[in-house]
Amino acid sequence: PSEREALCKEQIEYLAGVGLIHKKQNEKEVQKRREKCLIEHPEFTAIIKDNTGFKVPTDLSPQKIKRP
Repeated sequence: PSEREALCKEQIEYLAGVGLIHKKQNEKEVQKRREKCLIEHPEFTAIIKDNTGFKVPTDLSPQKIKRP
């Protein structure tokens, strides 16, 4: 897989973690995963808050994100 595809996969996993936090399930584990993801992918710091109040990468369009 290309670096771009790998990044998208990481972003999707990150957003899956955001969804789990939004549902208040396994919150500490997900928080650790998000923090690890942000450390490994510093480009994630260039992010905005979506309407759930959680930060998400800006280059994933809402149409591609399945929210819980």
